[in-house]
Amino acid sequence: MALAIRRRPFTHRYDLFGHFFDRDWLSQPLEPINANETTWIPPVDIEETEDAVIIRASIPGYSADEMSVSHVDGALLIEGSRETSDETSPDLDTRYHVRERRSGKFSRRIPLPVRTSINNASADYKNGVLTTRIPKARDAMPSSIQIERS
Repeated sequence: MALAIRRRPFTHRYDLFGHFFDRDWLSQPLEPINANETTWIPPVDIEETEDAVIIRASIPGYSADEMSVSHVDGALLIEGSRETSDETSPDLDTRYHVRERRSGKFSRRIPLPVRTSINNASADYKNGVLTTRIPKARDAMPSSIQIERS
């Protein structure tokens, strides 16, 4: 004999509704998570080859002196800062109709998919794209094991 259990999926719907709107995060939904530290996050492509991990980050309009790349706890950390564009006029009568170009601080922490060796890592910034190449650790590289015949 089967037991029938009556379910009431919407019993607590008003509790959930109230709980959702009582959250503090709704007071400032459009602000970045660390608004005081970071104003934007650069988009990246992560590629893994046989011997390295290659990360390309789009950071247009910055110079190489305005950014840094570091290897921290198995992750790549890309950070930078730039004040508003030099092309902008400090005139108080200036009004912007559109202002989409990035300025300010940025930060991106990228966990690396495999163990890497920072010894021969390199970074190159060209045409607004930061390309970082980090070699894989020797034990993370694919290798074959010779099968002995007996």
